[in-house]
Amino acid sequence: DTPANDEETSQAERDESFDLEKLLKSSKELSTVSFIATRTLELIDSEETKFSEMAAIIESDQALSALVLKVINSPFYSLAKKITEIHRALVFLGFEGTKSLFIGLLALSLLRPRHSPMAIDRGLFWEHSLAVAILSQNLAIDAGLDNPDELFVHGLLHDIGKTAINQYLKGEYDKVYQASIEEKLPLNQVEVQILGMDHALVGGKLLENWGLPSSLADSTVDHH
Repeated sequence: DTPANDEETSQAERDESFDLEKLLKSSKELSTVSFIATRTLELIDSEETKFSEMAAIIESDQALSALVLKVINSPFYSLAKKITEIHRALVFLGFEGTKSLFIGLLALSLLRPRHSPMAIDRGLFWEHSLAVAILSQNLAIDAGLDNPDELFVHGLLHDIGKTAINQYLKGEYDKVYQASIEEKLPLNQVEVQILGMDHALVGGKLLENWGLPSSLADSTVDHH
C-alpha cells in the first residue's frame, strides 16, 4: 500500500532499470527443467512407480541428492535418527510429499544466484522458507484440509520473488534492503517505491510465467 504521509516514504531513488517483462523473459530460460528433474516428476505421477526407481534417478544428481537429505534432516522434521539414504528419505515423505518438496526445491534452485551475492543471508533465507513451508503444511493438517503437501510448496516458494529480483539486478537488490533497514520501513514497501512493485508480485508473475498452478501464483502475490 502507498504510505499515508511523507515520514513513511522511502527517500531512496527509483530504479528505472527494473523491468518485470525482461526479468520474466530471462527467467524463462531458467525454468527449462533438466532431464533428471523431468524424469523424476514423471515417475512421481506414475501409479506404477517404486521409490527405488525415483531414488536411483535422484541419486544421479549429487546436488539434488544433497538438497533432499538436507531438508529431510532439518530440525523441522525432528527425526529420531538421521537419514542418509535417498530411498529412505522418499519413503518417509511419501509420493505426494516428495512431489511437493521436489517442485519447491527445483524452483528455488533455478533461481540460485550464480555470480552475485544475495542481499540477505542465504542460510537464513532457506531456513525461513522451509519453516514457513512446514508451518503451512502443519496448519493445513490441523485444519483437516485435503492439500497439506500443496500448501508446503506454497510456503516454500512464497519469497521466490526475492531471489528473482536479486538475480536480475545482479546484487543491486542490496540497496533496497539497506534502504529498508536504514529508514525502518517494511521491505515490500521500499520495493514498491524503488522498483515499482514488491517481491510478492514478482514471485507470483514468475510462477505464473512458468505455468505453475494459479493458486500457487495467487498465494505468492497475496502473502503480505
